[in-house]
Amino acid sequence: MEDMINKLLTWPVMIYLLIITFAFFVPEMWFQQQSRKKAKRRQQAGLPADNLMNVTETLSQTRFEAQVQSLVFIFAVIVAPFMIGMFLLGDDSNRKELRDGLALAFAGMLVWSLTTGTDVAKAFLGGLSFRTLVAFRKPIQVGDRVTLQEHSGKVRSIGTFFVMLQTENDDLVSIPTHSLWSSVLISANAGERYSLCVMEFYLASFATQAQRQQAEDIIWDAIQASPYLEVSQPMQIYMSQMPLAIQLTAKAYVASTYNESLFKSDVTTAFLNHAAENDLPLSHFLKK
Repeated sequence: MEDMINKLLTWPVMIYLLIITFAFFVPEMWFQQQSRKKAKRRQQAGLPADNLMNVTETLSQTRFEAQVQSLVFIFAVIVAPFMIGMFLLGDDSNRKELRDGLALAFAGMLVWSLTTGTDVAKAFLGGLSFRTLVAFRKPIQVGDRVTLQEHSGKVRSIGTFFVMLQTENDDLVSIPTHSLWSSVLISANAGERYSLCVMEFYLASFATQAQRQQAEDIIWDAIQASPYLEVSQPMQIYMSQMPLAIQLTAKAYVASTYNESLFKSDVTTAFLNHAAENDLPLSHFLKK
């Protein structure tokens, strides 16, 4: 045990640990400093300091940060010990002990990072890996309207430690980035401006054929009349029989995914107004 400790208390191991420490904290500190400088320039120009960049610029920034952090971490944990070891080549016993200590530190750091590291280290490694995945595969992007771990909203930022969502009520939800590896990721628009909107309407089960046709026509007309409709995409309405109601399901694309609530409100208002004016029998069926 004493020999192992002595092997670890050597200058190559100290340099290796110092490089790893810098790799963990220096890039993040540099990115934060750049953000503060950008906010200061915006304030000097009379603009809000926290105003968001456009989606393309934010996504590019996120990809750049993930690439830098990935490369720095790979260099620190994997490449650095081999570079240090190059200076320890030789057959004398002193150099051999230094190499053994460095190899022991490298193996310990690798096992610690992948298995029993601290929560901060696990969060950092998991978050960094997820950001790297996002940078290259794009399962979600900044600006997407997503559902993550039962929280829905617009992706404001994808950080190493947290993904920030802005809900429809303007709440900010912070989700640990590393936890998303084991989560289902649902993106409504997958980087596109528009997204599919599904609306359900219910008539009483005894509605006549003419009343069912009226309901379908008013839903169709309301969708086409809405200023939020994405006209380049298809739309459809289909009907299904339920035990206590007749369900009409409308599918159409909203031009901006953030206006889905307004789009639904337009169509629903037109449907309810027509139903009230023409005595269409609505169902009191409650969907579970």
